[in-house]
Amino acid sequence: MRDKRARFRLFAFMGGLGVIALVLVVYLFVIMVVSPSDAGEDVKPRPAVERGPIFDRNGEELALQPELYSVEAWMPHVEEPSETASLLAPILQVGRADLLLKLQSTSKSIVLKHQITPADSDKINALKKDDKLKGIYLKPKPGRIYPKRELGCHVVGHVNVDNVGLAGIEYTFDDDLSPKIPSAGGTVYGNQVVLTLDIKLQYFMDRLALEAYKDTEASSVMILAMGARTGEVLAYTSIPRFDPNEYATYSASDRMNRPALMAYEPGSTMKIFSLSSMLEAGAMTADDLFHCSGYYEKILPSGEEIKIKCLSAHGDVNAQRIIQHSCNAGAAYASDRIRARAFDNRLRLFGFGQKTGIDFSGESNGVFATPDRWSARSKPTIAFGQEISVSAVQMVTAATVFANDGVLLRPHVVLRVLSPDGRTVLKSYPRETVRRVLSPETARAMLDMMVTAVGPGGSAREANIEGVTVAAKTGTAQVIDPATGRYSEKDYVASIIGLFPAEKPEIILYVVVQNPRQGTYWGSRVAAPLFKEAGEEIIRYLDIPRAGEAIYTESARIRIPKPPVIVLGEKLPDLTGLPKRSLHVLGKAGLDVTINGQGYVVRQDPPPGTKIEKGMKIVLTLE
Repeated sequence: MRDKRARFRLFAFMGGLGVIALVLVVYLFVIMVVSPSDAGEDVKPRPAVERGPIFDRNGEELALQPELYSVEAWMPHVEEPSETASLLAPILQVGRADLLLKLQSTSKSIVLKHQITPADSDKINALKKDDKLKGIYLKPKPGRIYPKRELGCHVVGHVNVDNVGLAGIEYTFDDDLSPKIPSAGGTVYGNQVVLTLDIKLQYFMDRLALEAYKDTEASSVMILAMGARTGEVLAYTSIPRFDPNEYATYSASDRMNRPALMAYEPGSTMKIFSLSSMLEAGAMTADDLFHCSGYYEKILPSGEEIKIKCLSAHGDVNAQRIIQHSCNAGAAYASDRIRARAFDNRLRLFGFGQKTGIDFSGESNGVFATPDRWSARSKPTIAFGQEISVSAVQMVTAATVFANDGVLLRPHVVLRVLSPDGRTVLKSYPRETVRRVLSPETARAMLDMMVTAVGPGGSAREANIEGVTVAAKTGTAQVIDPATGRYSEKDYVASIIGLFPAEKPEIILYVVVQNPRQGTYWGSRVAAPLFKEAGEEIIRYLDIPRAGEAIYTESARIRIPKPPVIVLGEKLPDLTGLPKRSLHVLGKAGLDVTINGQGYVVRQDPPPGTKIEKGMKIVLTLE
């Protein structure tokens, strides 16, 4: 009896499985054989999406979506793999051996190349007409081409093989360029995006940066040019660079958007922001003097001694001479006048330690610790650009304060978004103010001080451009060696930031050379000459008037601060940069002074810091 019941349960179970299997077979048959319309379901096909173009500010095409094709092989029809590889390799620009290996695949269908140009598809069709590429097919595929190739690549970005934005404006404006419409018939056209870039200016900056990259054997070179009163980025150069048409063949380092993503210590370019912060806070005045003996020295209540080396013994310096001669000790002593919290707040008003809001994903905040994490050395070192890391975008953005009477602007690389036919402005990105950082008086005073840095005896004198008044500041920053956690003895970041014409700035120009290996590494010798070349190109291209070509109605606004009175102590001060009229004090002090030339002191013998003795001979060279 029990055996009969067991057999019954077994048969019932097997029968149930049979019914389930039959239901599945019928269901699969309906799905695979019966059309959706036969099943009573009205399904509309998803639309084809034509990605919108990207233009520069003058209408130059930077990204387009022409009719492209993928190249595929149906292996059962490929009769001569070797001959096929020989014919296709030069068209597809791939190695014949690699192509032959693919054509020997056991798969029935393989993709030989995801995207080719219309010209290459014409070559393949011509061969197919001659019956030479059996089994090779062209499949229509949404694609993207970049006519200017590497120019502006880090701004424009690129898409993947499925035409989805992966980087740059292609990513951040993906929804504008390729609208996501769930269901519709026909073709959906994306909007047009117009950038702030001027591709001709971009070409000039890229060319100069590439030359410097090769000559200095640097790790990278960046040049950013921005409209000083608009925040519009006109040129955005980062070397190494890549071709978006072949982005997958480039390394992550080549594709890295360094100006927005890389954080580094800026060095002495930070002095224009730190000193103007101290002036604005009332912690110091433009006439306050600080003595530089070649070091910043301070003894803490605990008895610990802090000693920071300066580039030279500059003697008595005020704010103007700290900027002119890039005096680290002077900037450090000035920082003793301001409280840590006030200093921190002032620098954050410039935007340090936070994103600028430029139109890129992954933008760096930089590295700027809060005062509760500062050591006794932090405030003086931050004053001259150590213990703080910035991005290149942060630096040019912060400099807008000096061109706009103390007001910070937001940077942007997109001018407007247009409808697919280009007739309607859907979005526009005009000048955008963020906040007031300085008073107009402090902003103007700092510009004037920066002008002296480009003048005779100034640290940025090699950035001087004939006929145009330039306000600039150089920087040479040490780089932390990850292996030791200490500053490297061979890696430096050479840079310079400047505005011109200084009377009423139109352009902010920032040049950064990372880890130059050939020649010197000083910002005044590496970055300043490159700044001059780039500035010359910009002035010519934008037709900025030079002295003698136009009369500036505001030229009188440049007020070069009076040089400080020479105060003689036990040691000889740094006299470089002083005009001839200020040197009479030396003769009255009983020193034997010989002056060669006219203008400003560029060399002195004995050097600064030499002990003064009555009747000692001093030779000064002026230019």
